Amino acid sequence: MQLVGSITSPFSRKVRICFIEKCIPYELLIEDGWDVNTKLHAINPLGKIPCLVLPNDCPIFDSSVIVDYIDGMSEINLLLPQLSLDRAHVKTFEALADGLLDAAILARRERISRPLAEQSEAWIERQMGKVQASLQCISDSIGASEYCYLNMFTIADIAIGCALDWLDFRLPEVQWRTTHPNLDIYFSRLSLRSSFLMTDPRKATI
Repeated sequence: MQLVGSITSPFSRKVRICFIEKCIPYELLIEDGWDVNTKLHAINPLGKIPCLVLPNDCPIFDSSVIVDYIDGMSEINLLLPQLSLDRAHVKTFEALADGLLDAAILARRERISRPLAEQSEAWIERQMGKVQASLQCISDSIGASEYCYLNMFTIADIAIGCALDWLDFRLPEVQWRTTHPNLDIYFSRLSLRSSFLMTDPRKATI
């Protein structure tokens, strides 16, 4: 299987961590989704990463769909609960983390991709409001727990961990560690897992 993605994409990282946790081999094909010359559209009509290309050349996207598929490939280190309600709760936390990232990335792209005179402060503030509200919700939900849900490591922890570390990496001014010290403790534990260490986005610049 080939995973089309980027070292620094938090969504690609989520999938890569799942592969590592599940002990499933894969090949990473680097592609920059923001490049105007990207070849992604030939694989994914949305032109977005990550995208998983199966041996029969059939593509699967987006990250949430991919991780569901990966988890079902092996009974090793199950990342999704079997009971439907527990599964829905875990997927809701994943959606919250992914939504936080969507908003943060939109705010950052407004800053770095548009001329200053054309930037919309109202748009940036709206997106960052979503980021702050999501962080508060995650902080309140996790409290002092080691894991996000059910006292077990799930895709919710992977998604939240990727989101928090991306904020550190790309938007350090958010300072979530200061405003939510419990998340600092939570992520400090997560970051020691080999899957997180092996996918540290700081190892690349694309």
